[in-house]
Amino acid sequence: MEKALKALALLVAVAVASVAQADTVNVVASADALLAETSTAADNNFGASTEFTVQNRSTDYEPIFRFDLSSVPAGQTITDVVFRIEAKSGSNNGGVFDVYLFKTDTWTEGNKNNAAAGTGEVTWNSMAPTPHYVGSVLANVNHPAAGVIDISSAALTAAVQSEFGGDKLITFVLIGPTTSHDTATIY
Repeated sequence: MEKALKALALLVAVAVASVAQADTVNVVASADALLAETSTAADNNFGASTEFTVQNRSTDYEPIFRFDLSSVPAGQTITDVVFRIEAKSGSNNGGVFDVYLFKTDTWTEGNKNNAAAGTGEVTWNSMAPTPHYVGSVLANVNHPAAGVIDISSAALTAAVQSEFGGDKLITFVLIGPTTSHDTATIY
């Protein structure tokens, strides 16, 4: 079962020191692409794709989304994060997958749609070796229906706060769990 998903935004709630309230900053993905582990696509770039499949089967599909946190006001404490994506409607809607930190923020999105990558454009093989993630699962997603999926967890918030205190770039990778061969397509 395949599903279509689209990264809509990273909603970052920050504590405002001067008053007892929180402001929300909407951060749109600055880059996205798909890593495809297939015999014909492992060296292809999917930077121009508008749909991404999450799949963990004999061939894996792992979408990546980079966010630039520099629009969040300096000196703020991030109190909550929502990673918002949209699952495509149709026969393969919703999805089961996990959100991890991608192993690097220094990758080039590219401008191909399942075509041979240009110099420096991200591909499955250019990010070898696997796994393409670092650390533990930041969030588990089990969303059986099409529509907007809001993903939030304490681990996700902590990861964003950590990157906000560093280079202000964070990349997430979506990986289908090995316990389920479910696939999801995001758009």
